[in-house]
Amino acid sequence: MIDKFEVIEDTRHQCYVKYKLSHILTIVICAFLCGLDELGDIVTFAENKAKFFKDNFGIEKIPSKPAISRVLSVIDGQGVAEVIIDIMKTAINENEKVIAVDGKAIRITSKTDKPHSALQIITAYLTKSSAVLGQEK
Repeated sequence: MIDKFEVIEDTRHQCYVKYKLSHILTIVICAFLCGLDELGDIVTFAENKAKFFKDNFGIEKIPSKPAISRVLSVIDGQGVAEVIIDIMKTAINENEKVIAVDGKAIRITSKTDKPHSALQIITAYLTKSSAVLGQEK
């Protein structure tokens, strides 16, 4: 999974990059698939599962809440959605029917003077496996 996120352009200035974009996205997606959508919960999850992330994805250091927040506020949501859809298509049977759609706002990404500026994510779930078909910003 982590190598698929490598295709997403990292627009951060490379001399300031402490955590790879693919590592941050892998952590966020794993946490989201476990039902977490609050940034503090995602960081706590990642810290508690640090050995899992190291053993399975080679992620040595868990990013802080501000680091994840900064990255989530500047990434290409469409690019991430395309990668997630590609990952799910390889992991599930594409013949299943979509039965549910869910929308969420990532509150930590909103600007204080603009309450409706938060990152909005919509998710489509599959019938038999209850797997996520895709997400859209």
